Amino acid sequence: MTIRWSRVAIYTVLCLFALFYLMPIYVLLVTGLKSFQEVRLEQMWDLPSGLHFDSFRSAYESLDSNIANSFKMVIPATIFSCMLGSINGYVLTKWRFPGSDVLFFLLLYGMFIPYQ
Repeated sequence: MTIRWSRVAIYTVLCLFALFYLMPIYVLLVTGLKSFQEVRLEQMWDLPSGLHFDSFRSAYESLDSNIANSFKMVIPATIFSCMLGSINGYVLTKWRFPGSDVLFFLLLYGMFIPYQ
């Protein structure tokens, strides 16, 4: 089996990009598990001395009502949107009327263009 050095180089670059992308997640989790005394800029990369979930607990206690309100808004909106989208999709595929192709194109175009 021959080793293709171009493939090794590509995988090395991809692994470096993946590590660069995942680095903030590592810092977030490690810093969240440290005690308040351990959180310093020079110790940002160090592993915590123990597992301290106090910061996650205090964040949840201050945000629990907001998280609950978000779920109360998101779950019905998602269910309603899926039901309405399914009905509209069925109508657009089964019922042919003048301008249905144009309407389908406009709806499809609207999905690909961002809202900003």
